[in-house]
Amino acid sequence: MPSLPDLTLIVWNERESLACDGAPIFLLRDNVQHYLERGTLSGRFPSLHALADSFWRERVVHLEASQLRTEIFAAWDGTWQLAAASSAISLATSAAYSGSAGPPPMNGCATSWSARRAVLQAIDQTKTIGQLVANVVGELMALSWTCSPGEAVRVATPRILGIDSPARCVRGVQN
Repeated sequence: MPSLPDLTLIVWNERESLACDGAPIFLLRDNVQHYLERGTLSGRFPSLHALADSFWRERVVHLEASQLRTEIFAAWDGTWQLAAASSAISLATSAAYSGSAGPPPMNGCATSWSARRAVLQAIDQTKTIGQLVANVVGELMALSWTCSPGEAVRVATPRILGIDSPARCVRGVQN
C-alpha cells in the first residue's frame, strides 16, 4: 500500500501548541456532514468545517475556541457510535489522501470505491468513529479549555508555518 501524504495540522493558542493528524479531523467532519447535516453545510458546524478545511488554506485560520469546543462536543456526541466501516468520506478527504495539490471544486461524498479506497484502507474498519477520533477530540477539547473567553485557536499546516518537522511542535510547548 502506498504511503499517505502528510496530513498534519498544527493547532495552537497563546499558551500551547498541538501537532495533530488531520485524518481523524477529516473523518469526524465527513461523518458530521453526512449523518448530522444530511449531506449539506447546514451552518451548525462552521468551526469544525473550517478546522478540517484549514488543510487546504494558504494562511493561518483563526477559530473561536469556545465555539470550536461546542461543535466538537456535538460532533462527538452525534457520531461516536457509528461503525467505521460505514464511514462517510468526503471528496475533500479523498483528495487529501490521494495527495492532491488542492481541494475539489465541490463539496460532497466520495461514492466510488476508487475514491474511498485510500481512506478506508487506512482506517481500522472494525472500530467505531468514536474510537478512531477519540485522541484528537480529547486533545482539541483540552487545548480549547486553556483559552480565555473569546480567545481564538489558530490552525495551519506545517508548510504554511515553515515547520519542517511537526515533531518540533508538541503539546504544552511552542517551539
